[in-house]
Formats: sequence, C-alpha cells, structure tokens
Amino acid sequence: MKRVPALRSRLGEKPPLHVQGQLSGGELQMLSIGRALMTHPALIVDRDYRKVLAHSDHALVLQKGQVVLQGTADEVAQSAALSGYLGV
Repeated sequence: MKRVPALRSRLGEKPPLHVQGQLSGGELQMLSIGRALMTHPALIVDRDYRKVLAHSDHALVLQKGQVVLQGTADEVAQSAALSGYLGV
C-alpha cells in the first residue's frame, strides 16, 4: 500500500486527525484525496477544470480539505461560485 509521504509523520497520532488546527491545509487536502481514493473511484484531479469537467459525470471542489461545491459536471461548470473557489 502506498502512503502519502507528507502524512507519514502523522501515522502515530491518535484520531481524530481531521480536527481543525492539527493538520495544515495541504495535509487536509492530501487526507481528503487519500480517503476518496480508498473507495476506488474513477478519479481525475487536474488544474485544468475545463478538461476535467468535459470528461466527468459528477464533480466536486475541495477547499482546505472540505467539499465546497459539488454536483453534475454541468452544474459545477455553470455555478457562479466556481470562479471564486478556483480563482479564475
């Protein structure tokens, strides 16, 4: 099983790891992605959101490890909030 190197030092810590203040924003994102990958999804992660949405049925946007926007690819693409979250 592969592990996320940046979180390796956190392995010995007692849960809950997700308590605010215990993990940095980047660590929260890595943890969220790791948890998602454990469900064996067909997952695309890329900075080019247009490309991702063109190849997706559903999408979600994470901010500091929290889901801030989700829905069908069309709903997410048309969301007024999308540009605020992605800074585009």
